[in-house]
Amino acid sequence: MLKKKALISIGICVVLCVYLTLSAFAASSTSWDYGSSYKDQYGSYVPYKGRAGYILTGNSTTKYLTFYSYMYFNQTVVNSIKNYMNQGLYFTWDVSNINDYDRTITATGWYSTNLPNPKFDCEDDPFPFGNGFKDETEVTALSLVEPNKEYYYMVDFEDKRDGTSGGTVENRACLSEKNPLTGEYNTIWYSSRAQATLTYGKNFGQYSIINNINNDTIKSSELNDAKIALEKNKSQILDLYRSIDTSSLSSLKEYKNKVLSNQKIYKENKKDNVLATITFNYPISIDVFADFVNKYDIKVNQFSIRAINQIGDRVTISGKPGENEVVPENILNSMLDKSKAEFKGIIDCYVELDSAYLDKINDNEKNVFLVDTSADNMFITNENKKHIPSLYWFLENTSIKYKGGELFNEEI
Repeated sequence: MLKKKALISIGICVVLCVYLTLSAFAASSTSWDYGSSYKDQYGSYVPYKGRAGYILTGNSTTKYLTFYSYMYFNQTVVNSIKNYMNQGLYFTWDVSNINDYDRTITATGWYSTNLPNPKFDCEDDPFPFGNGFKDETEVTALSLVEPNKEYYYMVDFEDKRDGTSGGTVENRACLSEKNPLTGEYNTIWYSSRAQATLTYGKNFGQYSIINNINNDTIKSSELNDAKIALEKNKSQILDLYRSIDTSSLSSLKEYKNKVLSNQKIYKENKKDNVLATITFNYPISIDVFADFVNKYDIKVNQFSIRAINQIGDRVTISGKPGENEVVPENILNSMLDKSKAEFKGIIDCYVELDSAYLDKINDNEKNVFLVDTSADNMFITNENKKHIPSLYWFLENTSIKYKGGELFNEEI
């Protein structure tokens, strides 16, 4: 979660509109390039170049502003991020409205990225005094990026403009640390310069007239004095998660068995809203996923989808159920089209369920690798209901091989 600061914009210039291959709509866009030898001028974890913008999608009654960011890292920055990861800090890309109380757009909970092992989040800032509009979104890469590879992050905001005002969205590199009590990845360092700033007009379905705000900003005293607090929580549950050898299938299975053993507590302490992260053994179809959710009366807060793009990269798309569909296929198809990726299946979900179903799922559902209840408040304090991350990326690396964009499952 990024704590926004008061930022002073130095200047503005005229909008640049281009046509993107991913959409027939014109797009408002900007770019940055700090040079291939970039080290740490704005933060030693910042991608040295990239571009960002937004496109308008939807129909006459419901429109979306789809914000996208493309970024590249050099080897120096990758090495720096690797060192940060050894300290429990992770690269995060934040796309947020600079006005916490804005009512013009709100994040829908649909995202797409090819960043490795992504963890998505959105917030209604300032917590807990927000206005019901999700103004902050972010993706945290829990695995290491590669140098000179094009990465992207894409997020949908619903267009709520009524002609009263427009707004400004910033794209910024950050470092996040996992809060061991809540499971949330909290931003503790952020780039002293927004990598891209985008503005949009006041009218429904309209682009901006002015864009490309100069991104030089004044650092807050808090940023100048920022220090990393690497206090390690003593929670045995989360220490267990951190101890996983993510390159080893046997280590993943060992963690699974310990989690299942901990779930014995529910036999005497029944609960109808257990917070859980369900990791599947392999991508499953929408129909199979819907049947599974209905069979066990599961409340799905978020789900993740594996897709493969045109060059064979893994793409992760995250979304939320609709009013009448577990997976709204029209929104999914739009996100797949914008991501230029082919759907493979549902890979995990973040849910609440009745403890009475835990044993039934663990014993009978062969599609399921683990129902991880480690972040439930039976074990830790978790008022914000933040889920423990899925294991799918690691499971995928150790037991599912890719060849030409196709999946080949090894025995799990």
